[in-house]
Order: sequence, then C-alpha cells, then structure tokens
Amino acid sequence: TNCGICPKLPEGVNCAIMYPVYRITCNICKQQYVGESSRSLHDRLTEHLWYATHPETTSNRDEAMAVHHRQYHNGVTPNSSFELLIINRIQFYVKFMKRITYLMKNPR
Repeated sequence: TNCGICPKLPEGVNCAIMYPVYRITCNICKQQYVGESSRSLHDRLTEHLWYATHPETTSNRDEAMAVHHRQYHNGVTPNSSFELLIINRIQFYVKFMKRITYLMKNPR
C-alpha cells in the first residue's frame, strides 16, 4: 500500500485500530510524545506526520509536532517512529473497571 504509517509501526500492528494510545519518538533527538485518539491510529498519526512535515502552515503552528520540528529541526525531514501503547483504551478501561469491581466485592 501507499500508507505512510504502516511501515513505521512494529510488525503486526494494524493502523486501522480505533481508540489507540500511542507514543511517537523523534529519531533525531529522541524526544517523545504520548497521545490518544478516538479515531483510527492511521488517521491520527497521519495528522502528526503532516504537522511535522508542514510546521509553518498557519493551521498547524500550535500542534505539538509542528512546534517540535520548527523549534528543534527546522528544515530537516521528520524522522519518527510510532509505538502502540494501548490497543483500545475503552476496552482497557472496561476491563480495568471490571477487575476493580471484582476486587472490591471479593477482598482477600
């Protein structure tokens, strides 16, 4: 495919997943950004990549990736890697709350 995101993800990670929690690492300076989205991983990471690639665009100026690249790597092609931290934060939260509820009803 022509996906600019999938080749940057670890093997086996599907960029179409919804409600991801993810980490972006700047491979130039190793600074990291952690984010979450209610949209697909692909859509959100594509936006971040766009902001880093076009940091001077007026609508992008205040976005974290645009600010980072403008301040630290102005004129340098972005080089980032992406990591999925939680596949689906809603499912994670539901499972977490079920476990807490169980533990509260069944103290040791």
